[in-house]
Amino acid sequence: MEDSEIIELYFNRKEQAIQESEKKYGNYCRSIAYGILDNKEDTEESLNDTWLKAWNSIPPVKPLNLRVYLGTIVRNTSMNIYKKYHAKKRYNTMNMLLSEIEECISFESPIDKYFETRELSSAISRWLRSIEIEDRRIFLQRYWYAKSVKYLADCYGISANTMTQKLKRLREKLREYLESEEISI
Repeated sequence: MEDSEIIELYFNRKEQAIQESEKKYGNYCRSIAYGILDNKEDTEESLNDTWLKAWNSIPPVKPLNLRVYLGTIVRNTSMNIYKKYHAKKRYNTMNMLLSEIEECISFESPIDKYFETRELSSAISRWLRSIEIEDRRIFLQRYWYAKSVKYLADCYGISANTMTQKLKRLREKLREYLESEEISI
């Protein structure tokens, strides 16, 4: 089913919209949630919350890209679940990802608040558009989709150590770019 047809189902308040969203984008959303949460039960909780949030927000919102819209909802929902359990030190994956990215973006306040700011988001988007496509994919898979270094190394046919160094160089390039843009780091 086309995205426009699924969105129309939401606008017509047909419960089939959720089923079609899950059928078309369930694996994609599950991958994002599991990358952040690394826990099957919490991933399913995040997905259920995602479908509910989509139902409650469409309408009035009419997404230009349903895949991106649902991906953003599931990522934000998963991050909220992560934060809820973070105090209990239940997850290590996101701690590691946040500490890696804080090498190039370190603020006095928690990092996630700054990711939501328009200025930083715009600067990171510009930087991503300026780098090689493969580097962009690696960076996004690691820091947006929370894929492991081993997973990325396997996908790109290199060792985990080589991938770790590649990610370190990308973070350094981002830090330098943000400095050149005069973004506080």
